[in-house]
Amino acid sequence: NYIDKEYTNACIYVGGLSERYGTDLLIETFKILNTNNLKYKLILVCRLNEYIDYRNEFRKYDWVEVHHVSGNELIRLYNKATIALMPLKHTKYNDLAVSIKLFEYMSYGLPIVATSNKAMKEIILDAKCGIITNDDSQSYSNAIINIFENKADLEALSQNALNSLKNNHTWENRALKVSYDLLNKKDNK
Repeated sequence: NYIDKEYTNACIYVGGLSERYGTDLLIETFKILNTNNLKYKLILVCRLNEYIDYRNEFRKYDWVEVHHVSGNELIRLYNKATIALMPLKHTKYNDLAVSIKLFEYMSYGLPIVATSNKAMKEIILDAKCGIITNDDSQSYSNAIINIFENKADLEALSQNALNSLKNNHTWENRALKVSYDLLNKKDNK
């Protein structure tokens, strides 16, 4: 429930930090969001080498936290956040890929703001658990603002994320679908 969150305007991203993963998109988005002292929080959770490389660079922004954690510490950070972020750049590979983090985000009941990559877009739209946006900072910031400004939508997206796991949106079902699709393509050649 978003009311129980430690920060009311906090977003979380868990994954790699690079242009491919959309780190630049996130930073530019949160620069826009934090104009006029709006105070949107960005929680980044990354691998150890990225944490070491980026933690000092991100200290200049009071609205970003960078962590390298797992287990109970990661759960604590998920519980601080209200929205989860999937800012992947649009590429042919990303159109096919589905991050396991998508399902992890859903398991915490976090609405998702994702860029328009085909496979993840299909899951998010089918589950009605997030907003799909272009991979530019203005579109991405508008999507985040829209979720935070409409508490009824926020609550519905959150509930849909949790319900979707009960309705076959799991990593295992995704693997079965990919296997089925690959076998059918092979048989149809």
